[in-house]
Amino acid sequence: MASRRARFKYRRKCARRQRDRRRRRSGNTVVDHRTLPPRPSSICRSCWRGLFAAQLGILAEPIRERDTVTPRSPAAHHRPPYSGGYAYSLTERTLRHRATRGCLWCRHLAELFDPSELTDRPLHIRVGRPPYSRYTPEGAQVVEIQYHVHDKKLGWLQALAYERHLGVYATADDPAAAYVVARPNLLDVGSERAFVLTKACIEECMRTHEHCRALTTFSRSIALPTRLIDCTDPNHPRLVHTDGARGAYLALSYVWGGEQPHRTTTENLSTYLSGIDIELLPATIRDAIHVTHSLRYQLLWIDSLCIIQNSKEDKHREMARMRNIYRNAALTIIAASASSVQEGFLQDCEEVPPSLTLPFICPAVPGQPKSKVGTIHLVAMDSPYPPDPEPVDKRAWCLQERLVSPRSLIFSSQTLQFRCQTTTVKVGGAIHDTALNSARLPDVLLQPEPPRVVCGSEAWWGVWRAWREAVLSYAGRKVSFASDKLVACAGLAEEFHRVLGSDYLAGLWRDSLLLDLLWIATYFAFDVHDKTPRRPPSYRAPSWSWAALDQQIGCSARHFVSPSIDFDALVELIDAGVLPADDTLPFGEVVGGSLVLCVTLCPCVRTGKGRVLVQPPLLQVPDSGGTANDGLAEQDTRIFASASFDERDKTEEAELWAIPILRWQPWGQFGDFIEGLLVTADKGHAHREAKTERGIPVYRRVGYFDLSNDVDRWEAFTRLPSTEVELV
Repeated sequence: MASRRARFKYRRKCARRQRDRRRRRSGNTVVDHRTLPPRPSSICRSCWRGLFAAQLGILAEPIRERDTVTPRSPAAHHRPPYSGGYAYSLTERTLRHRATRGCLWCRHLAELFDPSELTDRPLHIRVGRPPYSRYTPEGAQVVEIQYHVHDKKLGWLQALAYERHLGVYATADDPAAAYVVARPNLLDVGSERAFVLTKACIEECMRTHEHCRALTTFSRSIALPTRLIDCTDPNHPRLVHTDGARGAYLALSYVWGGEQPHRTTTENLSTYLSGIDIELLPATIRDAIHVTHSLRYQLLWIDSLCIIQNSKEDKHREMARMRNIYRNAALTIIAASASSVQEGFLQDCEEVPPSLTLPFICPAVPGQPKSKVGTIHLVAMDSPYPPDPEPVDKRAWCLQERLVSPRSLIFSSQTLQFRCQTTTVKVGGAIHDTALNSARLPDVLLQPEPPRVVCGSEAWWGVWRAWREAVLSYAGRKVSFASDKLVACAGLAEEFHRVLGSDYLAGLWRDSLLLDLLWIATYFAFDVHDKTPRRPPSYRAPSWSWAALDQQIGCSARHFVSPSIDFDALVELIDAGVLPADDTLPFGEVVGGSLVLCVTLCPCVRTGKGRVLVQPPLLQVPDSGGTANDGLAEQDTRIFASASFDERDKTEEAELWAIPILRWQPWGQFGDFIEGLLVTADKGHAHREAKTERGIPVYRRVGYFDLSNDVDRWEAFTRLPSTEVELV
C-alpha cells in the first residue's frame, strides 16, 4: 500500500513537472497552486489554475507575432506563430463540456463555435494584451483572444481562426483596481464630480499636450464674437454685446429639433440684453449655461440666442463667421444625446451591462499567504456593427461644428467624453477606443496662416483624403431646410480652401474634379424606413454633385490608397462652374451649375438590380483560321458592369449612357479598374439657367458604374468617337 501511494505521488509530481515545462515553452508563468485562493464555482479548475492564475495574461508581455523563424523552417512547423500573453490547449468538445459545467470563461469561448462543428482537434488559445495601444486612458488593458489550429502535417495555420478584443475595467473600490487601469463609465454627467474630472482633463491638455498647444490656443485674449450669453449668474443669464472685446468663451453644438420660440429677434433683443428668464429657455440651453458656469467660464455662444434670427443681414454676417466662432472657442459643449433642444443632456446615463464579469486573482504580495480576489468586467471592443449614432451624428450642421472645434466636451448617451487634437478620453477613466469617431482636421488646417499645398503632392493627397472622409460622413446627414445642404458645410469647405486653393464647385474641387465626380449613392441611411425623396423637389445643386441628393454616399477604396497608384483620365475637362446664390458666399448655396466634358458615350441598358449592360460597337477581328486580309469576324463586346443608381426608386430611364471617367492601373491585389458615370438626356428636370449656349447635348447624372472583369474588351470603347457633352 505504501509503495502504491509513493508511485501515485511520483506520477503526480512528474505530470506537474511536465505541465510546467509545457507552460514554460509556451511562455506562461508557472504559479504554485497552493498559494491560490479558493476557486469560485463559476470557474472550472483548469481555468482557475491556469489562465486566471496568470491574470488572463494582461500583466504579461503583449501578444506578438513571431518573426525569428522562417515559415518553412522546422521551428516554424512546431512553434506557435505568436508569443506573449497566456497560451493553453484543449479540444472543442472539452471546451463545450466545461461550458455546460458552468465555467463562465469556457462558456464565453464556446459561444464562438458552431455546435454542429465540434471536433476533437486541438484548439490552441492565447489570451493577453495586444501589442498596440489605441485605447485610453493610458495603460488601459484590453484582452485579446486568439485561437489557432495545428495540423501534424501542415504545421501551424498562420491565419487566425478568430480574434476578439475585450476591454477590461474595475470599480475604484475593488482589489483589482490596483492592477486594472480603466474604470466604469461615468453616469452622473451633470454632477459636481463630473465637472471636477472635466477640469482635470482640460488642465492636462493645457499642460502636457504639446501637439494641442502648437496648433491651438488656450489664451483668454481671443477676439470675441458679436454677442455672447453672460453666465455669471446661471439663474439670470443675459445677452451681451462684446464691442470688439477679447476674452475666452465656450460654444454649444446641439440639435434644434424644431422651431425655437426662445430665439433672439429684433423684437426681444433689448429685453434679452437686460436679462433672460431662465424658465423660458429649453432644457438643452439651460444645461449649457449650467455647464459653462460649473467649469468657471463666464461667456457662452449659442446660435439661436447670439444671432438675430429674423434679420437677414445679421444672419448673413454671423453665419459667415461661424467656423471661426467654433475654432476660437476654448471648449465646445456637444449635446450629443439630445435629439431636441427641449430634452437637455445632463440626465444620468443608463448603465450598459458588461459582456462578461469575472473574478481576478491579484498578484501575490510577499508575506501574504493567499492572493486577494477582485472582480473585473469585460466589454466588447470589436463589435462587427458600428455603434448607434447619436442625434448630433445625424445632423448636418453638427459635423462642421465638431471638426473645426479644437476641444470638445461630448455629452453622449453612455458617458462624458473630452476630445482634443491629441486624443479622446472618457471623463472618469473608462476605456475608449480612439479609432471610433477619430476624424480630425489635418494639422495644416489649424495653423493661423496655413501654407498652400502643391496639387498632386503627398501633402495634397492627405488633405484631399480628409475632405473626402468629411464628405462621406456629411452627405447622409439631415438638414431642416433643403437649401442648407451646402450652407451647413460652407465653413468647413472654406477651411480646406485655404490649403487646397482650388475652385470650389458645389462640394467638389476643380483640381480633383474627375475623382470627386465618382461618388456612389448608398442605401445605408440611419433610418431604413425613411421614404423621403432622395432628390429634393427644388433645385439645390447640379446632378453631378453629391449635394443634389439627401443620401449617404461612398466611394471606391482606391480613392484612399497611395498616391503613387496611377490612373488615366478617359475624359477631357473643357469647362466647369457653378452659380452661387450670393456672390459674397462662394461656399454656400448655388442656383446653377454646369460641367462640359469631352467624353466617350456608350449606350447601355439596365439588366437588373446593381448591373448595367454596356454596349459598345461590335469589334472586327480576324476570323479563326484566316487573316485580316481574307476574312473578318464580329466579336461580341458587350460588357456587364456593376451599377449604383442615385435614386433607388427612379431608375427606369428611357435611355442610359455610360461615360467612362478613370482607368486605374494594376496595383497589388487590384487589377485594371474603370469607373464612370451613368447619365440620361436632360428633359428639363434640372435648372435651365445652369445650361450653357454651346449647342451641345445636355445630360444629367443618374448613377455610377465600375468595371473590373471585362477590361480586356476595352478596345471596343476606343472605337467610339469622342463628343462634347454638358452635365447639369
